[in-house]
Amino acid sequence: MANYNVLTLSEPVADFVATTSPETINVQCSLTEDAQRKRVWAVCKAGGVPAHPYDGVRVLMTGDSLVTAMISGLVNDTEYGVRLFVEGAYGYQTALEGATAMATPRAGQFLGDMPDGGNAATISLKESGTDAVFVVTKHNYSGSGGTLIVRRNLYDKRKFNKSGAPSNYNGSDADTWANGSYLDLFDTAIKEKLIPVKINSRETSGATVLLSRKGFFLAASEILGPSAQFLEGDQLAYFGDDQSRIRTYNGVASSWLTRTCFSAGIVTLHVISTLGKLSNTNQYDKTHGSLPAFVLPPDMLFSIEPNADGSYSPIL
Repeated sequence: MANYNVLTLSEPVADFVATTSPETINVQCSLTEDAQRKRVWAVCKAGGVPAHPYDGVRVLMTGDSLVTAMISGLVNDTEYGVRLFVEGAYGYQTALEGATAMATPRAGQFLGDMPDGGNAATISLKESGTDAVFVVTKHNYSGSGGTLIVRRNLYDKRKFNKSGAPSNYNGSDADTWANGSYLDLFDTAIKEKLIPVKINSRETSGATVLLSRKGFFLAASEILGPSAQFLEGDQLAYFGDDQSRIRTYNGVASSWLTRTCFSAGIVTLHVISTLGKLSNTNQYDKTHGSLPAFVLPPDMLFSIEPNADGSYSPIL
């Protein structure tokens, strides 16, 4: 009779994910209950996939059904191979598919760590391949955990019709544009990172509705603070003075739409000289600028070195 061995092997890992931050690779995977398994190790090596459990930097993964590890002290802009090894009763078990990944740490700064207020940082995102600058600021939208960015200069001058919602922002052309076709201007990598948030929006009936949006216009109170007639959110740190509310289009003081509603529809913010002034006349049948706002993850990584205009570009 031929000789043979029978081994009861440990269950393999599942849902392996490797992400990066400066000088670090973070790994995680899912596990099922398995009496044969002792430990799971993450092994990392520059330039290629580790061949065995000691072929590189070796880190013990911790957790229960979801196990994680942080491999730190790496060199930025260097590609590393990462491989997970399950340690069982009879040695180590691994695979080339499902237990390996290539990852490259990058030097950068997190969006959530950038300054706001009067010295707010700016970031540069691509809109249809062209750079657009956004201001980083803080907000109080419940449950998002993200960082608000607002278009720094007027996007363009455009006319929004009354169709759909002449007396509220919800479902208006402006709302549809900010939460829809404008988003399509972003690269797919940016669109996938946008976080939907809950925003308050007052209707002309006096009711306030809670809307879930990825793209939206700011409310008057977020720009003017308590001096606004209706409170749909706290004043944002960036709009702390009159100067910050000046927005130009082709070098000329202009106006831009908010999501706040009075009897005639959405309110415009007219910027005259150094003052921000609200008006609720002819909002839809005149052309105004727009400052769409969005929320991105606070751990989104951006370059350390600024662009020529002082903004920072994402590391994707």
